[in-house]
Amino acid sequence: LIADATTGTVDFVAAISDSAANLLNGDAISDDLAQATATGGAGDAGVDITVASGTVSLTQLAAIHAATSGKITSDISASAADLAGGLDTTSGDAITATVTGTSATAAHLNTINGKTSVAVIATGVETITGSASDVVTLITAHKADPSEINIDGDYNVTVSGDVSVDQANTIVLDTTGTADFTGKITDTAANLLNGAGTALNAKLTAATSAVNGEGDGAVNVTVASGTVTAAQAHLIADATTGTVDFVAAIS
Repeated sequence: LIADATTGTVDFVAAISDSAANLLNGDAISDDLAQATATGGAGDAGVDITVASGTVSLTQLAAIHAATSGKITSDISASAADLAGGLDTTSGDAITATVTGTSATAAHLNTINGKTSVAVIATGVETITGSASDVVTLITAHKADPSEINIDGDYNVTVSGDVSVDQANTIVLDTTGTADFTGKITDTAANLLNGAGTALNAKLTAATSAVNGEGDGAVNVTVASGTVTAAQAHLIADATTGTVDFVAAIS
């Protein structure tokens, strides 16, 4: 109505806020919203749009996003894979994304986090998989203040590829669930042992501890560099029931 009242331009200082039913016509935007955001007429193609009520699909949200360069505010729910692949919003939009399903990859959750300024809700996710770098990035976002990704405190995590002692420790301490390292913990002798070299680094102890089911007591370990004594080799070998490889010498 407002845009139709003039052939001049119309600027909306505040957001257009309405129900999904009024903003949409099936998978496309409604005629009213099209007129309000029309670049060739009196519309404001940079107006902020808020989906105040109702539910929207990824296709519908994409249609709303395409109608304006302004900020989009909306709720949406879908699997982590669908949200990561289907959200075309940016970190400037306020999308409250709720992850459905009980499993997700860390990479997908990180991707979703980059498409909204609002904390991602992934509290229903029970199992997270991914590389060490992806999982640590997820944990960093989770522990940010304010948190960027809300996940349960007892999720189970399976980490692929090699991990450092620091990465393994960060992952194990973030959850009371299980942590499985399908690759290996690989690090220097200095990092696997304490400063004096007389005991294990506390981080390796945590990563391989079966206490409360948190660590992976069967993880494979590689001493990537640094000579160790027989006693030190014994300490590292005792930390796991998995294989231990010494790249440098035992001296």
